[in-house]
Amino acid sequence: MIIFEFSRHEDDPDELGPTGFDFGDMDVVGDLGDASSRDEGAGSMMIFLSVSMLLDELSSLIDRRRGGFDYLGISSGFRLNFSLMKRRMRVRARRIEITDTDARQVLDAVWQAVTEFAAQQLPLLAADDLGRTDLEYSMAQYSRALQRYTEAE
Repeated sequence: MIIFEFSRHEDDPDELGPTGFDFGDMDVVGDLGDASSRDEGAGSMMIFLSVSMLLDELSSLIDRRRGGFDYLGISSGFRLNFSLMKRRMRVRARRIEITDTDARQVLDAVWQAVTEFAAQQLPLLAADDLGRTDLEYSMAQYSRALQRYTEAE
């Protein structure tokens, strides 16, 4: 079991309204532990760009079918480690084991959190906002990577 949640800080001061450079948080809850950018020492991140980067790195990992990567939120000390081996994915946050489960559970949990975040937050951004266009592109790439992963199962 694993759940991801992404949120944008509603109180980011910007006279122009929300932008793709706004800060926010990432929360991850698994069957073995949890981690949050709200935790002491982690720090919030540029949430739109950080979610895009997470999708890009996971897409690459899906295509490689093995290996791992260290994820670091943009402008944050929040870190996650993802490793994939034989259709199992392990997610850690520093010394905290979050989950070690079927990779599809992790990939689907990320996709669910991203689509919920995008449905709520992307309409608030201008159509040409760089954070918005980056996230939309990363979502399309991730969706295709998930489809390739499913076809290979």
